Amino acid sequence: KTNEIQNALRALMEAAAKRMAFEQAAVYRDQIRALQKVLHKQYGDSARDEDVDIIAVASAGERLCVNHAMVRGGRHLGDHAHFPTHGNAVTAEEALLAFIGQHYATHPAPPRIVLDRLLPEDDAVSVRGPDGKPVALLLAYHERERAWLALARQNAELALARRRLEADRGSLGLDAVQQ
Repeated sequence: KTNEIQNALRALMEAAAKRMAFEQAAVYRDQIRALQKVLHKQYGDSARDEDVDIIAVASAGERLCVNHAMVRGGRHLGDHAHFPTHGNAVTAEEALLAFIGQHYATHPAPPRIVLDRLLPEDDAVSVRGPDGKPVALLLAYHERERAWLALARQNAELALARRRLEADRGSLGLDAVQQ
Protein backbone atom coordinates (compact mmCIF):
# COMPACT_ATOMS: atom_id res chain seq x y z
CA LYS A 1 0.00 0.00 0.00
CA THR A 2 2.84 2.37 0.84
CA ASN A 3 4.46 1.70 -2.53
CA GLU A 4 1.17 2.51 -4.24
CA ILE A 5 0.99 5.83 -2.42
CA GLN A 6 4.61 6.65 -3.22
CA ASN A 7 4.05 5.75 -6.87
CA ALA A 8 0.89 7.86 -7.00
CA LEU A 9 2.71 10.83 -5.46
CA ARG A 10 5.62 10.33 -7.86
CA ALA A 11 3.20 10.33 -10.81
CA LEU A 12 1.60 13.53 -9.53
CA MET A 13 5.03 15.10 -9.09
CA GLU A 14 6.11 14.17 -12.62
CA ALA A 15 2.84 15.41 -14.12
CA ALA A 16 3.21 18.72 -12.27
CA ALA A 17 6.78 19.08 -13.50
CA LYS A 18 5.69 18.42 -17.10
CA ARG A 19 3.10 21.20 -16.72
CA MET A 20 5.91 23.43 -15.41
CA ALA A 21 4.10 23.61 -12.04
CA PHE A 22 7.36 23.27 -10.16
CA GLU A 23 6.05 24.49 -6.81
CA GLN A 24 3.34 21.82 -6.85
CA ALA A 25 5.92 19.22 -7.92
CA ALA A 26 8.06 20.25 -4.94
CA VAL A 27 5.10 19.73 -2.60
CA TYR A 28 4.68 16.17 -3.89
CA ARG A 29 8.45 15.58 -3.62
CA ASP A 30 8.35 16.76 0.00
CA GLN A 31 5.40 14.46 0.73
CA ILE A 32 7.34 11.50 -0.70
CA ARG A 33 10.37 12.38 1.42
CA ALA A 34 8.25 12.81 4.53
CA LEU A 35 6.63 9.41 3.96
CA GLN A 36 10.03 7.79 3.51
CA LYS A 37 11.33 9.48 6.65
CA VAL A 38 8.36 8.26 8.69
CA LEU A 39 8.75 4.74 7.35
CA HIS A 40 12.43 4.65 8.25
CA LYS A 41 11.78 5.73 11.82
CA GLN A 42 10.61 2.84 13.89
CA TYR A 43 8.24 4.73 16.18
CA GLY A 44 5.57 2.11 15.75
CA ASP A 45 6.18 0.20 18.93
CA SER A 46 6.09 1.36 22.50
CA ALA A 47 7.95 -0.10 25.44
CA ARG A 48 4.77 0.32 27.46
CA ASP A 49 1.78 -1.94 27.12
CA GLU A 50 -0.86 0.68 26.28
CA ASP A 51 -4.03 1.10 24.26
CA VAL A 52 -4.47 4.48 22.54
CA ASP A 53 -6.34 5.81 19.52
CA ILE A 54 -4.82 8.68 17.57
CA ILE A 55 -7.07 10.88 15.42
CA ALA A 56 -5.83 13.55 13.01
CA VAL A 57 -7.65 15.69 10.46
CA ALA A 58 -6.13 16.96 7.21
CA SER A 59 -7.68 19.22 4.63
CA ALA A 60 -6.89 20.10 1.04
CA GLY A 61 -9.16 22.64 -0.56
CA GLU A 62 -12.70 21.53 0.14
CA ARG A 63 -11.76 17.96 1.03
CA LEU A 64 -11.26 16.61 4.54
CA CYS A 65 -9.77 13.38 5.80
CA VAL A 66 -10.10 12.08 9.36
CA ASN A 67 -7.36 9.53 9.99
CA HIS A 68 -7.83 7.07 12.85
CA ALA A 69 -4.75 5.18 14.05
CA MET A 70 -4.87 2.40 16.63
CA VAL A 71 -2.26 1.38 19.17
CA ARG A 72 -3.02 -1.78 21.08
CA GLY A 73 -0.71 -3.37 23.60
CA GLY A 74 1.86 -0.69 22.74
CA ARG A 75 1.97 -1.67 19.05
CA HIS A 76 0.87 0.63 16.26
CA LEU A 77 -1.60 -1.56 14.37
CA GLY A 78 -2.25 0.78 11.48
CA ASP A 79 -4.80 3.35 10.59
CA HIS A 80 -7.80 4.05 8.44
CA ALA A 81 -8.71 7.18 6.49
CA HIS A 82 -12.29 8.43 6.62
CA PHE A 83 -13.67 11.05 4.26
CA PRO A 84 -16.69 13.00 5.50
CA THR A 85 -19.41 13.05 2.84
CA HIS A 86 -19.99 16.74 3.45
CA GLY A 87 -16.29 17.63 3.64
CA ASN A 88 -16.70 21.04 2.04
CA ALA A 89 -19.58 21.98 4.35
CA VAL A 90 -17.87 21.32 7.70
CA THR A 91 -14.79 22.51 9.56
CA ALA A 92 -12.02 20.18 10.64
CA GLU A 93 -13.25 20.44 14.23
CA GLU A 94 -16.82 19.56 13.21
CA ALA A 95 -15.55 16.57 11.22
CA LEU A 96 -13.49 15.44 14.21
CA LEU A 97 -16.44 15.75 16.58
CA ALA A 98 -18.72 13.88 14.19
CA PHE A 99 -16.17 11.08 13.73
CA ILE A 100 -15.64 10.67 17.48
CA GLY A 101 -19.37 10.61 18.18
CA GLN A 102 -20.17 8.14 15.41
CA HIS A 103 -17.15 5.86 15.72
CA TYR A 104 -17.24 5.35 19.47
CA ALA A 105 -20.99 4.86 19.47
CA THR A 106 -20.37 1.49 17.80
CA HIS A 107 -16.73 0.67 18.71
CA PRO A 108 -15.14 0.24 22.13
CA ALA A 109 -12.91 3.14 23.10
CA PRO A 110 -9.41 2.67 24.54
CA PRO A 111 -8.52 4.42 27.81
CA ARG A 112 -7.00 7.39 25.93
CA ILE A 113 -7.67 9.11 22.63
CA VAL A 114 -5.00 11.48 21.30
CA LEU A 115 -6.30 14.28 19.06
CA ASP A 116 -4.40 16.62 16.76
CA ARG A 117 -6.31 19.68 17.99
CA LEU A 118 -8.26 20.97 20.94
CA LEU A 119 -12.02 20.79 20.67
CA PRO A 120 -14.12 23.77 21.74
CA GLU A 121 -15.32 23.15 25.28
CA ASP A 122 -18.95 23.85 24.40
CA ASP A 123 -18.75 21.17 21.67
CA ALA A 124 -17.01 18.57 23.81
CA VAL A 125 -18.17 15.02 23.27
CA SER A 126 -18.32 12.40 26.00
CA VAL A 127 -16.71 9.05 25.23
CA ARG A 128 -16.89 6.12 27.61
CA GLY A 129 -14.80 2.98 27.64
CA PRO A 130 -16.15 -0.57 27.83
CA ASP A 131 -16.04 -0.28 31.63
CA GLY A 132 -18.26 2.81 31.54
CA LYS A 133 -15.48 5.13 32.68
CA PRO A 134 -14.88 8.38 30.79
CA VAL A 135 -12.13 8.25 28.18
CA ALA A 136 -9.62 11.08 28.10
CA LEU A 137 -9.47 13.11 24.87
CA LEU A 138 -5.96 14.56 24.92
CA LEU A 139 -3.35 16.32 22.86
CA ALA A 140 -0.09 14.41 22.28
CA TYR A 141 2.12 14.74 25.34
CA HIS A 142 4.94 12.21 25.15
CA GLU A 143 7.43 11.93 22.28
CA ARG A 144 5.96 8.57 21.30
CA GLU A 145 2.45 10.07 21.09
CA ARG A 146 3.78 12.99 19.04
CA ALA A 147 5.42 10.51 16.67
CA TRP A 148 2.18 8.53 16.33
CA LEU A 149 0.27 11.75 15.73
CA ALA A 150 2.78 12.90 13.09
CA LEU A 151 2.33 9.56 11.33
CA ALA A 152 -1.48 9.87 11.50
CA ARG A 153 -1.32 13.41 10.07
CA GLN A 154 1.03 12.32 7.30
CA ASN A 155 -1.22 9.39 6.44
CA ALA A 156 -4.25 11.72 6.33
CA GLU A 157 -2.40 14.01 3.92
CA LEU A 158 -1.33 11.06 1.78
CA ALA A 159 -4.89 9.72 1.73
CA LEU A 160 -6.11 13.12 0.51
CA ALA A 161 -3.41 13.16 -2.18
CA ARG A 162 -4.43 9.66 -3.26
CA ARG A 163 -8.11 10.65 -3.35
CA ARG A 164 -7.20 13.73 -5.44
CA LEU A 165 -5.14 11.56 -7.81
CA GLU A 166 -8.04 9.13 -8.22
CA ALA A 167 -10.40 12.03 -8.95
CA ASP A 168 -7.95 13.53 -11.45
CA ARG A 169 -7.51 10.19 -13.20
CA GLY A 170 -11.26 9.70 -13.38
CA SER A 171 -11.87 13.18 -14.77
CA LEU A 172 -9.19 12.68 -17.43
CA GLY A 173 -10.41 9.20 -18.36
CA LEU A 174 -7.08 7.64 -17.36
CA ASP A 175 -8.70 4.69 -15.60
CA ALA A 176 -9.92 3.35 -18.93
CA VAL A 177 -6.50 3.82 -20.53
CA GLN A 178 -4.67 1.82 -17.85
CA GLN A 179 -6.98 -1.18 -18.07
